[in-house]
Amino acid sequence: LGMRRGLEQSVNVPALRALGSALRSPQLLLPTHRADTVSDVNWEELRAAGIRAVAFDKDNTLTAPYSPSVHPRCGPGLERAVAAFGRANCAILSNSILGPGAEAAEVEALTGLDVIAHRRKKPDCREDVLRRFPGLHAREVAVVGDRLLTDVLFGNLHGFPTVLTSPLTSKGDNPVAAAARFVERRVVLPLLSLLGLRPRLPRP
Repeated sequence: LGMRRGLEQSVNVPALRALGSALRSPQLLLPTHRADTVSDVNWEELRAAGIRAVAFDKDNTLTAPYSPSVHPRCGPGLERAVAAFGRANCAILSNSILGPGAEAAEVEALTGLDVIAHRRKKPDCREDVLRRFPGLHAREVAVVGDRLLTDVLFGNLHGFPTVLTSPLTSKGDNPVAAAARFVERRVVLPLLSLLGLRPRLPRP
């Protein structure tokens, strides 16, 4: 089961299509904010800056890969995020759980957060996120995750502020995702920094 899910997560056609946009505008791969874990994010500061909701990636952002439970390093940060925005304004957006079902229900029970159902993977599910947070504009919803090509690119393409976190663990990680993340961190980010590029800020 784990191998099959890993293969399913590895095939991300929307991300491959969006790669063309990133090649034309490399700053789309730069996050608005960076933090080691969600526990290192200043949620109160983000709220003061106009953020009203948060869409969290799951694997290696809130949980260990394919685990349904919040990682111990992330518990305090998640509690502070919920305190800052309210539980109704915090949810999970994961490419490993696209729709409702037993797995989504287990994750919701163990994390205390809703899982956003989306037919298409990040970075191609803008409307699903906005539907989950009715009345909010994209600029008011922070997208938090550990990947440039999915989480950060998704946010920047659609006007969401982004927070890039470091992966929690390599244990049990999808090999394709781990390899892609290695290139993102060791090649792409240093190159963009060398080029002097700056993040593309969401429009007011």
